[in-house]
Amino acid sequence: MSAIAVAHFPSADGYARPPLPTPESWLAVLPMLRLAALRCRAHRRIDPWQACSFLSPATPLESYVDGVLLLLEDGLGRRPVFHAPAAAENSFDESWLLRLLERQIAGDAASVEMLLRSRIRPAELRRMGFLLRGLAERLAALQ
Repeated sequence: MSAIAVAHFPSADGYARPPLPTPESWLAVLPMLRLAALRCRAHRRIDPWQACSFLSPATPLESYVDGVLLLLEDGLGRRPVFHAPAAAENSFDESWLLRLLERQIAGDAASVEMLLRSRIRPAELRRMGFLLRGLAERLAALQ
């Protein structure tokens, strides 16, 4: 996967803002998420606590992608909609997940909290936050 490009947006109030991924840079992330979603459909169902216990700081990007996607179905209470890897348009679930990752990488905790609470069941918030932070850290390291 290629590195995520960043854009530096000027601040109206003069304070430095963290660089945000440009929309074009997510074009590399979205197909990876879509392929992982296809792969996760074939996985056997595992307990989310068990899945989180296998993760560590040395865990690769793909494991966090799989963890987020496997937990997403439990968190939403339904199977998320992911299009084919080469599809031209995004589903609402895909756009929401990309925005969530973007805000996590930008360090915007308030937006991350709002986005998670708007769609994820309360019982899954903590695990989803943990997995999301791990995934965002690994995506940010690709920059």
